[in-house]
Amino acid sequence: MSPRPSRTGPRGATVAPGERFEWIEAEPARPKAPKLREGARAQAAQRCRRCGWVDSLDEVECFRCGEPFPREEAATPAICPGLPPPEPSLRVALQPARQLFEDRGPNAEPALWRLRRRSAEHARLPGFERLLALAQVNSEHFQRYAHQQRVARRVLEDMGGAALLADETGLGKTIEAGLVAKELLLRGLAQRVLVVVPASLGLQWREEMAEKFNLEFVFARDPADLADDPPLVIVSYAGLRGPGLGKVLRERGTDLLVCDEAHHLRNRSTKQYKAVARVRKTYVLLLSATPFHNRLVELKNLLDILKPGLLGSTRAFNRQYVDERDPRKPRNLHHLQQLLGEVMIRNRREDVAVKLPARRAAIYHLELAAAERSFYDELSAFISDEVRSGALTVVGPTGRGHSFALTLISLQRQLCSSPAAVAQGLRTLAATEGLPPDLVARAQEFERRALALGEWRKAQAIEEVLARFPGKVIVFCEFRATIRALVERLRAAGIATEAFHGGLSPGERAAAIARFRDQARVLVSSKAGAEGLNVQFCSTVVNFDLPWNPMVVEQRIGRVHRLGQTRDVTVFNLSVKGTIEARVLELLARKLRLFTAVLGEVDLILGSLHAERSFEELLRDVWLQGTRAGDVDAALEAFGRKLEEARAAYDAIKEAEAVLDVLAPAPEEPSA
Repeated sequence: MSPRPSRTGPRGATVAPGERFEWIEAEPARPKAPKLREGARAQAAQRCRRCGWVDSLDEVECFRCGEPFPREEAATPAICPGLPPPEPSLRVALQPARQLFEDRGPNAEPALWRLRRRSAEHARLPGFERLLALAQVNSEHFQRYAHQQRVARRVLEDMGGAALLADETGLGKTIEAGLVAKELLLRGLAQRVLVVVPASLGLQWREEMAEKFNLEFVFARDPADLADDPPLVIVSYAGLRGPGLGKVLRERGTDLLVCDEAHHLRNRSTKQYKAVARVRKTYVLLLSATPFHNRLVELKNLLDILKPGLLGSTRAFNRQYVDERDPRKPRNLHHLQQLLGEVMIRNRREDVAVKLPARRAAIYHLELAAAERSFYDELSAFISDEVRSGALTVVGPTGRGHSFALTLISLQRQLCSSPAAVAQGLRTLAATEGLPPDLVARAQEFERRALALGEWRKAQAIEEVLARFPGKVIVFCEFRATIRALVERLRAAGIATEAFHGGLSPGERAAAIARFRDQARVLVSSKAGAEGLNVQFCSTVVNFDLPWNPMVVEQRIGRVHRLGQTRDVTVFNLSVKGTIEARVLELLARKLRLFTAVLGEVDLILGSLHAERSFEELLRDVWLQGTRAGDVDAALEAFGRKLEEARAAYDAIKEAEAVLDVLAPAPEEPSA
């Protein structure tokens, strides 16, 4: 469903002529589970004693290994009969104590003695029904949810540390993986952990593991990052399949392998799949809410990494479990559920006692006053002229050339933020080594004009939002100069305001959050606040500046719209008509549907745009190409169509997710 705009603000709020509040509302439609054709339900089956393959009672021998099925057991009309009998109970031979340390006793060899001692130490540990990790997490940032603990226990107790975690987005698969990793490390069952992620998620994983589990991972981008042989490593899929870093990691192996967004491994013919499959490992966790997209056999490919042979050969799997008329639909469903129950766990939102409060978003469309509009248009024209001239590389006195394209892109974004930010950007441009004198003079003149501007419409809009909507508010800005100017302005207006940015020490940050919680009404934060700040006592977010990365926007909102929040969350986005920021916001809100997406969906949608490049990098290229061609709007419109295609592809994947809901065994009920 497309977002439904509404121009009517709550409490009958009125806006200036030419300006408006636009409320964005959408009800996400949940795909219905597909109807299985007649005959696709359960059939009685038997399991091979030798290899575990499940086959029809009509078969006389195992399709996979050729082992004959016991006919007297196959006659029993039950699901998966013929399981191997339980192993005989452990027998303990008692010996006099004096014999233990004789020259020929069992402890005479030091290595064997150490092994026995380690075994005895492990025997004293409690079973997995009691997770040691829960006593070692950072309680300030870790929130306990029963379904996550149940998943960790089941992975460790029942699945031997090899599992596909297929929870719906937003239920905390990362936390479940962190619990398993922490537990294995604490019990001495693992010393090395390797986490493989899309490149854009590496830093997020590192932060999450350190913040919640006190696990310090190295995000490896180069073989030099492994010089000290770190036990905890995060690497991108591209890095793992590469010849340098990837070769080192594959050869050194790991105890626990974790693959996030594991649907990137659904095609077994890719270098990516083969690189992951070749990693030597003891335990494996694959994380994906959508482990297959177009064909059920993609799910089998993932499970072959977890438990090779569980589902037999591809030909046998297709014959036994795939509807010949639709490669996404299963047949012999109950058999397949039994097998998947050995390695797959899927929690759904309606199955767990975790409910996020409602989230609503609004765009506050603004008009610039005459002086601000004139300045914006003239400086934008100056930036466009420099881009179109092609002179994006300058040569300094040393003879080295360097590009200032990123400086111009940043300047265009600073222009949308504040006079203080754009003045700082112009100062940086004027100081660029090798910049022609005429450009230096023009930059300095624009800087003078920026500092002389008396109007700042976006700051005025913040004051209006604060006047209309009660409660504490977090305002996110992209530039520190804007933070300083906005904090100064709000304090001058008598509004208790705190600043939060990367320039503060850890103690200063903690003190700022404490003052915001106990005294101040507003926190003005940089990107630093979007990475690790938990302020559920606040329920209103304002995107003062719009980052060109939708994942940063989602992180901002996630600071308040997260597990533990008890109130509905409101997100305001400031949009100044006729600016590049307004065009980008249009892409995110209309094409990507960022503000109405379910938590975690945006990452899946963007994953189909480009495997390795971030949204921000793609958007920079679009802006540069459009500026060079003299038609930024056309370039953004073409990019918007690509976003719509990515969204449509994701909607199709959601249909496959509905099939997964049919396949996934019912979740365990919480213990009383």
